[in-house]
Amino acid sequence: MKTVLILALLVSTFSIDIQAHAAAAVSFQDEIQKGDPRKGIELFTGLIEDMPDRVELYVLRASCYQQVKEYDKALADYSKAIELDSKQPGFLVGRGTVYEEKGQLEQALADYSKALELNSDWAAAHQGKGRIFRIQKNYEKAIEEFSKAIEVDPKEPTTYAWRGNLYLQKKDLDKALADFSKAVELAPGNPNAYCMRGIGYLWTKNYEKAVIDFSKAIELNPRDVEHYVGRGDAYYHIEKYDKALPDYESACQLTPKNVEALLGRARTLNQLKNWDKALADYRHVIQLDPKNVKSHWGLAGIFRRRGEFDEARAAYAEALKLDPENAGVLEDFASFLASCPKAKMRDGEKALQYAKKACDLKQGGDSRSFQIVAAAHAELGNFAEAVEWQKKALKEGAPAGKKMPESTERLKLYEDKKPYREVIKP
Repeated sequence: MKTVLILALLVSTFSIDIQAHAAAAVSFQDEIQKGDPRKGIELFTGLIEDMPDRVELYVLRASCYQQVKEYDKALADYSKAIELDSKQPGFLVGRGTVYEEKGQLEQALADYSKALELNSDWAAAHQGKGRIFRIQKNYEKAIEEFSKAIEVDPKEPTTYAWRGNLYLQKKDLDKALADFSKAVELAPGNPNAYCMRGIGYLWTKNYEKAVIDFSKAIELNPRDVEHYVGRGDAYYHIEKYDKALPDYESACQLTPKNVEALLGRARTLNQLKNWDKALADYRHVIQLDPKNVKSHWGLAGIFRRRGEFDEARAAYAEALKLDPENAGVLEDFASFLASCPKAKMRDGEKALQYAKKACDLKQGGDSRSFQIVAAAHAELGNFAEAVEWQKKALKEGAPAGKKMPESTERLKLYEDKKPYREVIKP
């Protein structure tokens, strides 16, 4: 779409004083509206044969080649345009975008930088540099470039969206939401602006507002999988599983191999205790991506709830092998090893090792972390330590206003020198 708009703009400002080509130019603009850049390639090739020194023709054909992903030909045309007129920053930016799409980031960065040498207020060049720095994970420089682009052109919504994305990466959530809201204000008809803000609301756990934004995105573009997955995630987090499931179903229908849609549907089916279908979705994800941690982790949880403990332990072990620094996997596996009803599944030493590592990864841990450490100590017969950690769990949970009757019952068990055993509830 971006290339089409560039082409339309270029054609509208391109003056050819040869009457014989007027009909062809009109025809080309018609084809642009239909999304057929190859007609443009045909037209501009003929024009270049007649007027080989007209720089605009090479730029227009380059844009057409770029749209059909014939990148080498696009680069050749942009280079010819730059050879004919080396003072136009827009030509360098155009070539930079081709290099960027090809993954030749250093060449793209060089072209964007050269464009800014010619005109330091060229917003598209600042945005291009920002995108390259983002790919290179140089987030501070990326934010700096996007901010410069906004200073030059404060009406361009995509720049706010790019910068907002980076603020999300840095967990500067207020700034991220401010940028996404600005993008929505500037482009109220753009579904992606609402989608990005919806993602911001997911990060800030403002799930009701996320539902509203994803619903608007779906209204504007009902064919985008990400919009349904986003709204499904929002419904899932507020435990409206009956609404989450249809959204994940819609996403799976649109793109049957979309991993996030399949995972969302699997965990929702799990909550609805439709375990056979949930297992099928998790296994489908593993077929598509054998190293997907969430799928193995999800399998482990279902096997555990169904009392299939050997399978659960194997799935937890695979998930941990794939991601040894995942605090959630460590906690769940530790809890299983400390409290499984089946004696041969339990391993107090490993449970304590994994639980303490999870605490470290969570910068000290939380109520759930402490409770799992306590269960591991109890499994090892260290009841004094189990009591101490369980009291920490109760104290940590109390300020949040949590009702913790089960935690109180566990404390009583440890005080009576008894370990905790998980009760399987189908």
